[in-house]
Amino acid sequence: MSGHPSSSSHIPLATAHGGPSNSATRQRRTNRPRNDLIVVEFRHDQYAQASSSESEEESSRPPRSRKRGHDQAGNKPPGACVHCKSLKVRCQFSPGETRCNRCTAGNHECVARTRKRRKAAPTHDDLRVRARQQDLQIQSLLAKLDQLHIDAKVTKWVEQSQELDKLRGDEVARPPAPETCHYYSSLIGPLDIDLSPNGPSYSKIPMILRTGIVDSREVIDLFNLYFERINPFFTLLDGELHCPQRLIWRSSLLFTVIIACAARHHKRQGLWALAMDIARDSAADALIMGPVDVETVQSLLILAVYPVPKKKWLEDKSWLFMGAAIRMAQEIGLDKPQTGTDIRENINRTRAWINAYCVDGSHATQFGKMPMIKYDDYVIRKYARTWYMSLDNSPYDNTLCGYAELLQDMLRFRRQVGPMSALPDRFREGFDIVSHSIEFDKQFVELISFWRERLEGDPNVKLCPVIRYRCHNFRMIASYLRLVILSVGFQYRLKQGLTRGDYIVEESVKVAKDGIRTVIELLWPSGFLSWAMEANFLYMAFCAGFLLNLLRPKLLPLLDAEHCRDIVKLVKELIAIISSKEVILDGRHSPALYSKFLINLLEKYYTPALRDRIGSAESPPQHSGDEDRSSEAYSWPDRPSHEPTPGPEPDEGQYGSQGVPVVREQDGDAEMDFSLSHFVESALPPPNPAPPQQGYWPMPNTSAGTAGTYPMDPMQWQYPFSYPAIFDMASPPQHLQSY
Repeated sequence: MSGHPSSSSHIPLATAHGGPSNSATRQRRTNRPRNDLIVVEFRHDQYAQASSSESEEESSRPPRSRKRGHDQAGNKPPGACVHCKSLKVRCQFSPGETRCNRCTAGNHECVARTRKRRKAAPTHDDLRVRARQQDLQIQSLLAKLDQLHIDAKVTKWVEQSQELDKLRGDEVARPPAPETCHYYSSLIGPLDIDLSPNGPSYSKIPMILRTGIVDSREVIDLFNLYFERINPFFTLLDGELHCPQRLIWRSSLLFTVIIACAARHHKRQGLWALAMDIARDSAADALIMGPVDVETVQSLLILAVYPVPKKKWLEDKSWLFMGAAIRMAQEIGLDKPQTGTDIRENINRTRAWINAYCVDGSHATQFGKMPMIKYDDYVIRKYARTWYMSLDNSPYDNTLCGYAELLQDMLRFRRQVGPMSALPDRFREGFDIVSHSIEFDKQFVELISFWRERLEGDPNVKLCPVIRYRCHNFRMIASYLRLVILSVGFQYRLKQGLTRGDYIVEESVKVAKDGIRTVIELLWPSGFLSWAMEANFLYMAFCAGFLLNLLRPKLLPLLDAEHCRDIVKLVKELIAIISSKEVILDGRHSPALYSKFLINLLEKYYTPALRDRIGSAESPPQHSGDEDRSSEAYSWPDRPSHEPTPGPEPDEGQYGSQGVPVVREQDGDAEMDFSLSHFVESALPPPNPAPPQQGYWPMPNTSAGTAGTYPMDPMQWQYPFSYPAIFDMASPPQHLQSY
């Protein structure tokens, strides 16, 4: 209470001033304590006002003279002068003098020591101006630093371009490519542009042209190459909207990406690696400060689908381009119905979104994860079966829509069973994965049949070899997707027990063989296989790897001798195709890497004991000496088991009540993982992949011989034709009516 202001100035205030204490006053104070407190506070406020008025009077007084001396009352000034203060002594004055004795003797000015004048604090506006100036200075320094990096990269690119000029005489001639439909390439004309550094638009010209890596003539050749050999298999661009004369000013990134992607198949050595380096650098700049438009989305999708091969699968960052493309597409509204006035541009935007959906669905299927885009996307669900019928659409769009609807069904299956990493726990909890796989496969067959009849009913199939190839490629992809569904059930049915007549065993073998036969009998004779997308070779290799896995001693009771001989024959023919010089581009090309993996797997299981058992006279595959043989104890699809308890010998088999051999995974056996992510990890290329040796086995004898071409008919596009007639031929399945 003693520290409170009111308590220290309560009743003692009267006695402190010497006034008599009145009993009546005390009585009033006792009866009204709240009023006393108010009076005390009022007096306290009076004292505060008095002290503030005194300080105001002092501040209003004129400043004291800087000259020293006695004041009017004759008193000495307080404190020492500046000179005496520096000597740490007192001032001594003679009578009547205004300066002290030391200042007089030394002829110094005798002034009192005063407080330093403080600098006025900067205002808020001053601070904002100063911060803005610092920001501009930092941006200027960062721009200079970025320019140094750009100059260094340009210098490196120019030097590499000069080295490429020296190799122009050592160009590698590729096998003659088959004739295509020239649907887009006929729209591309010559590129007439001023490339002089003093030109008015020189700064807007793409870097790949300014550095001299390619000239105007090569730009036209590369654009023709892209739209004739790459765009028909990844139908993303429109040759009328994406001609070089338009793209060079509209989107330098897409202009560069097209050139870089086509350079993979160009005869100039070293051009592809240099062009892809510039394309990735341009993509990084576009993500930071470039425009957000449909051309940027298309550029990122191309970089995601056609990446530069890495030494290890984990080093592949193509999924980053895919994710950025999808987010950017959603930001600019590609996932919504297009209502613009330009019909061709609306189709271009919708086509970009459907391709983004397919790339996302394919990536999710390969890695066993949920996609970024919702599986029941509105555009796919609403327009997949009608969008491609417009007269302004490309004749390739029907296959694109069919593939998108297959992936939509696949993602629905993935949503039902959940992520692959969570399946073991769900299986132990009682979730019947096998029944779900079988039921979904039967529904999936109906959807495949619907689209196959619709695609084969297109009259352009008989006119254009590319459309015919796309129709056959759709069949191969459908077989692969069915195998992905069935392999999930196969993996968990093996834990319960498999027999030779099981639906999962019979259908898995059937679809895997059908996928390989499609490659051997239809895709390979067309001559377009070397231009196929990288993912297509993964699909072929997965089908072959699944069949080779059935040749291991543990699973042999599931096959008869005829099936075993057929599997060996098909896989050998596939290896011979994808390792041939007509297909592979170099040692890092996907078919070269997968062929070496299949050779190792075939040598592991195609043993002399197996040849004697199935009565095959074919010789086993021989290593060329350059193949890297795995030293691991497990090979695909095996994973080390968490249960160390050994089980019975797998080749002895177990038999059911009717004497049918039952194959079951025992405790301690290696667990089989048929996920595509595990398959790709197992098929990793070595650190320095060597070019595969040619001719392990003779090329397959097909009706068209070696990589030939389809007979060409006169190009007469059938537009329009009766699409409702196709609806009558193939009506949608009942379970898909709600799509």
